[in-house]
Amino acid sequence: MKTTLICTILSGLILQLVAAGPVPKPLEMFPGKSDLEAAVYPLGWANNGTHIALLIAQPNEAADERNWEVVITDLASDKVVFTKAIQYPAEAGFARFWSEHGNAVEAACREQGVERVAMRVHPFPALLGRNGQDIYEAHLGTHWKEEPNFLYDGINKLELKLSNEGKEKTILEKSWPQWFPLSASLVGYIPNPEGTRIAVLLSLVERGYEGPPHTRHVLITGSRVGERF
Repeated sequence: MKTTLICTILSGLILQLVAAGPVPKPLEMFPGKSDLEAAVYPLGWANNGTHIALLIAQPNEAADERNWEVVITDLASDKVVFTKAIQYPAEAGFARFWSEHGNAVEAACREQGVERVAMRVHPFPALLGRNGQDIYEAHLGTHWKEEPNFLYDGINKLELKLSNEGKEKTILEKSWPQWFPLSASLVGYIPNPEGTRIAVLLSLVERGYEGPPHTRHVLITGSRVGERF
């Protein structure tokens, strides 16, 4: 009886893992890989390479849970077009998370027309084009101000620009009325399979509610590259 029960449980877990498809690997973004840093798992692309799908585990300094969320971002409009939130204990680990929730994540991606594609984060400058001769530089500007509630110096505005062959355009402007990030930095970019758009990843260090520990989150924006820059 005990042997049959164990075999049934193992078979169920194996079937669940198989049904969930290949386990995504986290993007290499932060060297520390702390529970206080965001983890990003690539899922794929949709809508002719304009929509990027990621599974993002944002940290929560006040709890032992990560805020897991499937996020599909339209890189043409910089709008999030789909989200699916999943609460899960941080200490349980990603393998267990995927065994329990991978099916739901995959189903959500299929409903949104996402095709699984391998991805990795590249450092700037972005070397694109057939021979990597189309070069894009990224420039991150920040404006600092005293936060009105807790009176610490933080970033209340940031601007991200992309330049190519003497041309420059602003691809992101963001501001905060309060709870200013403590720092912001460029992580890198992910090109779509067609080579027509890139997703740009930024790192934001956000202050803990009562001070340290602080958490590192990820912000995603995008831009057309190549023609009509």
